[in-house]
Amino acid sequence: MYKMVAFDLDGTLLNDDKLIEDRFFESIRKISKACEFVIATGRRYYSAKGFIGGILPEAKVIANNGALIKSLEDDKSIFSSSMAYKDLKGVIDMIYDSDLEALFAINHADYDVAVVRDTYEISAMDSAYYGDRIKLVDSFEGLSSYDLISAIVHGSKKDLEKFKDDLKKAYPDLYNIYLMHLSGSDKYILEVHDYQCSKWKSLVIYATSLGIRPEEIICIGDSENDMEMLENAGLGIAMSNARTYIKEKADRTSSYDNNRGGAVFEAIKALGIDYEEGLWD
Repeated sequence: MYKMVAFDLDGTLLNDDKLIEDRFFESIRKISKACEFVIATGRRYYSAKGFIGGILPEAKVIANNGALIKSLEDDKSIFSSSMAYKDLKGVIDMIYDSDLEALFAINHADYDVAVVRDTYEISAMDSAYYGDRIKLVDSFEGLSSYDLISAIVHGSKKDLEKFKDDLKKAYPDLYNIYLMHLSGSDKYILEVHDYQCSKWKSLVIYATSLGIRPEEIICIGDSENDMEMLENAGLGIAMSNARTYIKEKADRTSSYDNNRGGAVFEAIKALGIDYEEGLWD
């Protein structure tokens, strides 16, 4: 019997227009009544909250690729995988030796990212995504005042792939590194986290606190940062819109893609919940 379902957002619960269609709201609420409902996303917490908070105001969110677990009910942290400034100093030096730019995700009540003045140009996309939750600091040493959860490196896909390889060679066991495509754009980012940080590891931490075993968890996702979840969950479901190498890690593939509510359908089916005929037509 499954006791928890973890959904990725982009490419999974969200359609290509970055929406959860209201026709699926009631099914999502049925899932949350049947088991523990968790969002597991690479997005920052307040971005994820904007998508699910109006549907399930008491849901739990694993954000920033596992760096944070928070409750929508009160915005309080249940878990944080953070790094001290000294732990990122070598990464920071390599970023700027490579002529790349970066901002830094932080766990803070008022801000989501910190930017060092004169080292990063805040784009229109950054402003739209983070809003007023960007903190400007005067120097890299100023980052030491914050609870750092990742370095977010910007650059071309080619440059980021090279930087990822160089970083792994320099620090083979210190970091979890994710190269991610920014949905709805042609841009990529590289996120550098503590080596113990991942969606799956944080999901297990939260599940264990509730007495739920890994084999009692359903995970649904579509991207590289979902692979560990899909491979280790009691039931791993890859979205039909995922790439082949992602699908190969899962137990099965969704019948419908993210534009037809495929993630919700698979959870409903796996949990044996009655559903409205024709909802997925």
